[in-house]
Parts: sequence; structure tokens; C-alpha cells
Amino acid sequence: MVVNSGGAILPPMSKTDGPIIPNETETMQIIDESPAQTRFIAVHMDAVDHCQTIRAILRNEALHHGIDMNRLIIPEDGESIGL
Repeated sequence: MVVNSGGAILPPMSKTDGPIIPNETETMQIIDESPAQTRFIAVHMDAVDHCQTIRAILRNEALHHGIDMNRLIIPEDGESIGL
């Protein structure tokens, strides 16, 4: 599953409604609520100026949350993922 994980905000909406795409906390919730065999590719981070979640934040949250990093793939810009 590809999940937009950048936590993009759209002021002033985000002040009351939160980010317009999942942030690191919401990404962990998506993973928790999905079947154990589901693998995730996190995208839409670092390259967009209104995204609040960068790869380092997502990686740290995943490690803190105990997520298997074979289950959550956080590719670098331009990296190809073979499935």
C-alpha cells in the first residue's frame, strides 16, 4: 500500500481539521489497523513545502512505535522499490 505520509497542512484549515494527508501518527494508526501482511511504501515527504513530516520523523516514529521496517518502506528521492 502506498501511503502519503507527509502530514501536509493547508492553512487555515489545518488549525482546526489537522493535516490534509496523514502525518507520522496517522501513518502508524493506518499500519496498526491494517492486516499484518500488508507492506507500506511511505511517500510525499521532504519534497513538498507544506509537508510537516519528513523521512527522519517518520522513521523515528516507526522505530518508537515498534514497526518492522521491512513492513514500512521509506524510499529516498529517486529510489526504485522492487516488489
